[in-house]
Amino acid sequence: MIDENDLPTSSLLKSFDIQIVMVRYDISSIGLILRCMPNLHRFVFTLIVDQNISPFIMDFTNGQNWHQMLKSHLSYLNKFDFYISLLTNGESIDIDAILNSFNWDICITRWRYRSIYRSKSNKQK
Repeated sequence: MIDENDLPTSSLLKSFDIQIVMVRYDISSIGLILRCMPNLHRFVFTLIVDQNISPFIMDFTNGQNWHQMLKSHLSYLNKFDFYISLLTNGESIDIDAILNSFNWDICITRWRYRSIYRSKSNKQK
């Protein structure tokens, strides 16, 4: 059991890059990690996941979740790089809903959408 009031703190860390690739993970764990780095100026988050692997994928693509977490834990943050690749089995993704959820004091400087489709025959190889 993690005692959220007794987390270690690294006040010297100014930049942090985390990559989550093809594993089950939830956004609250990211919040716990960020609480340990209150002086971050740059945070880079990369997520590559199959929609079928993570039941929490919608939490990661909801900009309001990120806004609340970043504002609560990282008062010195001036750059947030967010990279996400969703592997789908042909399901549609509402890109507009994702972008609109990030409608807060944030500047989206790059946005590229690429659908990665994996057929069932490719998954079995």
